[in-house]
Order: sequence, then C-alpha cells, then structure tokens
Amino acid sequence: MRVSLLTLHAPEYYRNTGEEIDAYREFLVENSPPYEGWVGQLNACLASDTYDRLGQISVPTQVTTSQFDLTVPPYHSREIADAIPGAEFVMLEQSGHVALMETPGVFAQVCLEFLDRVAG
Repeated sequence: MRVSLLTLHAPEYYRNTGEEIDAYREFLVENSPPYEGWVGQLNACLASDTYDRLGQISVPTQVTTSQFDLTVPPYHSREIADAIPGAEFVMLEQSGHVALMETPGVFAQVCLEFLDRVAG
C-alpha cells in the first residue's frame, strides 16, 4: 500500500498532508477490495485495448490529466484526447493521479466549466 500510494499523489501533497495521508493509507489497508480484485483490474487493463475505437466517440469529451500522474502519465491522456474528435484536453497543475482529492476545488471547477459549455 505504501508503494502504491507513492504513485498516486503529487510530491507536494505528501509534504502538506502527513497525518492525513497516514490515515488514508490505514483506511485503504483496512477497506481495500481483496487482492484478487486488484489483480483482476490489472489483468482487465492489460487485456483490453479500446484505443482504435476512440475515434468513434461523438459526444463532447474532456480528457483531464494531472501534471504529476505517475499511474497514467499525461502523455497517455494527450494521446487519448488527440484520438477523440473535438476532445478537450486539460492538464491540472500540482496534482497526481487522484486530483479530486489533492485539488478538489480545481478539479470540480474544470469539470463544471466543461459541463456548462456543453450543456449550453
């Protein structure tokens, strides 16, 4: 759990949330799905490839990534956005894979602005 947490958050988040991150780690240790669930998720990710179908997406799409995302590096998100016709690409600064935890206000604002634009 400690190692996986190192890949989820931006360095600044760890520096600023010592006790919070310890409590979060304990929560995950106590409440995480069984190991087999994580393995199943990983196997599904490795066995599934939908990249060639991204061009078929015909609804407004926003691909959001984070500057310090080590789980899904930003260049992968850029490739996804580029493959979807008309997709918007947003890079969140100073956050990692779990931006909705690290920078919830910024994440919410980016999502709400997109939804307001596409909903009219």
